[in-house]
Amino acid sequence: MMIDNHLVNKATDSRTDVEIEEEEAEVAQFHEDGYLVMEDVLPVDEVDHLRGKAMANFNELQDIMLAKMASAAALLGSDQDIASASQTETEAEIETETETGTGTGTETGTGTETGTWTGKMRGADSDCELPDKTEKRTPDMASTMGIGIKHCYKEIVQRHAHRFEMPYKMGADEFAVVMRCPRVMRTVRQILGEDCVVINRSLVVSGAGAADQAWHSDGPHLSATKDLPCHCLNVFVPLVDVTALNGPTEIRPGSVSMARNLKVEMLKAMVRRTLRPIAGPSVRRGSVLMFDYRVLHRGTRNASSEPRPVLVYTFAKPYYKDTLNFPKKSVFD
Repeated sequence: MMIDNHLVNKATDSRTDVEIEEEEAEVAQFHEDGYLVMEDVLPVDEVDHLRGKAMANFNELQDIMLAKMASAAALLGSDQDIASASQTETEAEIETETETGTGTGTETGTGTETGTWTGKMRGADSDCELPDKTEKRTPDMASTMGIGIKHCYKEIVQRHAHRFEMPYKMGADEFAVVMRCPRVMRTVRQILGEDCVVINRSLVVSGAGAADQAWHSDGPHLSATKDLPCHCLNVFVPLVDVTALNGPTEIRPGSVSMARNLKVEMLKAMVRRTLRPIAGPSVRRGSVLMFDYRVLHRGTRNASSEPRPVLVYTFAKPYYKDTLNFPKKSVFD
């Protein structure tokens, strides 16, 4: 995980008493609900600029991975051509021997049937199948990997079908938009402490047609018995206006403590009628969604015809290390 503490700049506090009270109320709300929407805190023109840069990086990585897949398929195809040629020669020898009377008169072909091939990329730890070579379709990022960290790379993970998280090239200074925002950083520090660090920066792309995710938390509790204060949080920066059509992030308010033993705690909340309604806030460009790593949430279906890109910044207390969300292997290995 990337440690980016040098970009967490501390700004001079010139707030009014009213602004201080408002921000303290927001922090209290965050601790109660597990999430917070901060509206109109970033310049929209900068967000729009970053959308172009981020999607260019996404498309660049897609091209790299498709080229790697094509190379692997070509290599496998060459191996199969050699095996096919060897089979043809063997069959020809058998046929020649039969015609001249020197063979046994019984066909004993040793090859396997030839035809179109589908299977795993050569040498890849993946359940993702390559497309049938006779199939006419446009390849995309989803065709280059499976789902989950076991089948993906440290540069990009497919979390769910057509839903990707990509740290690739996100460490550039131009993407430090949140760390340059005193308003957001004050709130982050009030929650995590002045010594908080950035442990991840990434781009999440929900492709057109991506379905609802399962409910989940991004990380574990640090205690099996106690509800400790937030030790890690995400800040989502939408690069397009997030609406009910293109798939907002849904959150179960007040569910941080439930994530420790989800089935049991969910049942208790239902019996006691304390389960709170789902929140699915629409977040426009220039606003951010902040939530506790442990709160229950999910990405929802993108029913639009366009991708829904969101920048993700993960902040944590300095002792916390996330070893769960990205693999170690690289696209470039």
